[in-house]
Amino acid sequence: MKNEDGTQHQLVFGNRTVRDILLRDELQALEETHSDKFELYLTVDEKPAKATKWNQGVGFVTKEMLTDRIPKPSIDTMILYCGPPVFTNMLTKLLKEEMGYDDTMLFKF
Repeated sequence: MKNEDGTQHQLVFGNRTVRDILLRDELQALEETHSDKFELYLTVDEKPAKATKWNQGVGFVTKEMLTDRIPKPSIDTMILYCGPPVFTNMLTKLLKEEMGYDDTMLFKF
């Protein structure tokens, strides 16, 4: 983001609980500071207590979440993703077979 090259960043970050979100404060600060370049969407498997005032996602990362938050397939699109094998295998299949991304746009870590 410091390069000022016009790159847009969208992060969909899934965790089991709100407590499990690594660097949550730092990521939210980046979104506030660079709202024109960085969008953050958090989702958790376990629904937080009402006192948490959670306004992000609940449940596993889904096609609908991604469709609403990541760029459409194009030569200018790069999707980087990581996680346990069950997740990355599911996501690879979803991105390729249902959403139209190809190997030139996908980078699994």
